[in-house]
Amino acid sequence: MPSLSVSRFKLMHPCNLSKSKIIEGLQCRKRLWLTVNRPECAEVSDETNERLQAGLALHDVFRTLYPDGKFVKGEQGLGKALQETERLVQAGELRIFEATFSHQGVLIRADLLEKDNASYKLYEAKSSTSVKDYHVPDISIQAWVIGNNIPLSTVHLTHIDNSFVYPGGNDYRGLFQSEDVTEQVNSLRVEIPKWVSDFREMLTGSEPEIMPGDQCYSPFECPYCLHCSPAQSGFEYPTETLPGATRIELQLLDEGFTDLRNVPRSG
Repeated sequence: MPSLSVSRFKLMHPCNLSKSKIIEGLQCRKRLWLTVNRPECAEVSDETNERLQAGLALHDVFRTLYPDGKFVKGEQGLGKALQETERLVQAGELRIFEATFSHQGVLIRADLLEKDNASYKLYEAKSSTSVKDYHVPDISIQAWVIGNNIPLSTVHLTHIDNSFVYPGGNDYRGLFQSEDVTEQVNSLRVEIPKWVSDFREMLTGSEPEIMPGDQCYSPFECPYCLHCSPAQSGFEYPTETLPGATRIELQLLDEGFTDLRNVPRSG
């Protein structure tokens, strides 16, 4: 386990990835390739934008519960964020928001690090009301990067407590509850170097040939759905006019229906 006195806060690989990019690759390798090589093809839905804005608001509320926490700003560049994180860790700060680390070219920003004797606890805040399966790879990537920079004792997923009743006055104590997922994370961390190596190799090649499927909307809708399933020219009512990357749309396309008028009536 690395010592707090050893600085490892450097970008170490020319082909850098972030936690979010690796998560995209786990959902669909083609999505990651497009994000890196053809980002102009993305069309982000209103629903996705709303989810992202809700996540930002949630983190603002989460930080108000720890007024003594130090916030690492990212506006001045990731290099300075790495340096500021190192400074705060070396100073022994009790709580650090958006702590920024890199390992083997993988960059992450942590929602909250909390000092635990000679190590730190990691907390990741989510807007769900429980721990979801897809949360574990997300926080495992963070734990892998952080654990290769500083000692990390435990890992926690923080989510909304749906029994919370807002008392007013900007008092959000009790809104969140945390679950220790250290065991699940430790089991998965060994896989992360393989993911990183695989995705880096994939990104140097041509666009992966992957057909639309369940991965287009699970766990979240992909912004490249229209790129992968462009509306068919010559059809007045193309199947792609169905809203979003729905299961019905994908099933119809898989069955060869490109015009809604050709779909047989049920019953």
